[in-house]
Amino acid sequence: MNLCKWMYPARMRRALLCLIFVLGTHMMCLADDELADDDESDVTTTESVDWKLEREEILKEIKQYVDETVKKMVTRDVTTKFINACVSRGRQVPILGNFKNLRGDDLNLWQWPINAPKQTLQEIVDAKSADITRRVDVEMPDSARDNYPIEAQKKYKMYQIGDEVDMVLRSGFGTNTEVKGRFTAITAERIQIGKRYVTRRDLDPDTEACFYKEKNAEKIDEYVRRENELYSARKENRREELRHQELPPEFHKNGYVPDPNKDGANIKTAKDEFWMSRRDLHTRVFNTLTQQAKEKLTAIETTKRFTERGYIQAENETGEIEWMPQAVAEAIKAAKEAAAATATGDPNQPHPYGPPGQMPPGGMPPGEMPPGGMPPH
Repeated sequence: MNLCKWMYPARMRRALLCLIFVLGTHMMCLADDELADDDESDVTTTESVDWKLEREEILKEIKQYVDETVKKMVTRDVTTKFINACVSRGRQVPILGNFKNLRGDDLNLWQWPINAPKQTLQEIVDAKSADITRRVDVEMPDSARDNYPIEAQKKYKMYQIGDEVDMVLRSGFGTNTEVKGRFTAITAERIQIGKRYVTRRDLDPDTEACFYKEKNAEKIDEYVRRENELYSARKENRREELRHQELPPEFHKNGYVPDPNKDGANIKTAKDEFWMSRRDLHTRVFNTLTQQAKEKLTAIETTKRFTERGYIQAENETGEIEWMPQAVAEAIKAAKEAAAATATGDPNQPHPYGPPGQMPPGGMPPGEMPPGGMPPH
């Protein structure tokens, strides 16, 4: 009997049992590793959530403290004192503008509360302009225009044959020559004064209009039109003069002040676009002072409170700077360095199974080869 053949089934059974044992052990190890990884992930997630929740609470504390503190520090009364000081010294204040624009303003009117204007700037301009127009129309009535045709007739009175003429030639032959005598004849090209003939082209336009009817009518119309235009301009200048004098005090009386953020604005300007509500300016200054105080105090308190609790500013996983516990920052930094070393093949990183050519303690895991060596026999 062949003993090897007879024992073969037994050997097979033992081999199968060994294989089953090895596979079972390996599966149990894998299961333990997965459980360990899950536990570690849960711990990491819990820790991450915990410190981020704590950070949110710190930020809420900071905001509450800053809001309460600034509310006590920056009041409407403090704002009034600030404005009065800026106006008195003519200060240029970033964001708020040049308070020199408000020189001449009544500082007593800055006490809070300040009533909102009852009229808009445009309403004030319209009402005051209408009043000024009525007054100027009384002061410079349009009835004065009735005199212009009469004045024109006198200025360009036509000479009649036989009239004595005394004139000076302004152009042509004999310029600046005085011509005196009786007007005795006229043609389309010349006139006769005494014994002297004067060509029409030697007459200046005003003198020509006194001899020739077509020119006379033109000159009279021109004179009346020009005088009316000049009169209208004088009336408009008068209205503008009164607006310049009366609108600024009217703006001021109705609760407006020059805008410190507008170049050229001052207490005497009559342009409504350079003015703003006193109440609005007080609120603008108050809000600006409040915001600036909050920003400064927040920066101080943030550093102070996070530092007291062991937080530092460091890069997170995405490279953004934020407040975090120092241990978390160090862990993130170490993870990044390890990842970078693995990606670049850093020789300083230890091999998981020891130096090349050396068997790790406890032997190799099943199926693994030692670094630089052959599989064990």
